[in-house]
Amino acid sequence: MFKTNIMQEAIEKVGKQWIYEHSPTQFQPFNTLYQILAYKKYAPDFLEISKDLLTIPSLFNYFLTGEKGYRLHYGHHYPDI
Repeated sequence: MFKTNIMQEAIEKVGKQWIYEHSPTQFQPFNTLYQILAYKKYAPDFLEISKDLLTIPSLFNYFLTGEKGYRLHYGHHYPDI
């Protein structure tokens, strides 16, 4: 992965409270949120050609059932971070 300060950039843009309320996870640079933000900033072509994002639990579910499952948070507005 990229060696960046993307986590700090996200915190500065929207704040720790907002991030935790929408993605209750530890503030670690290897978490999915920061990986996606890094790809968006440093390799946007990768995201443009991607059709789906399956985290490890969702990937195991796909292997076992053949169905892609997502947990979406409807009704939230996500700023462009």
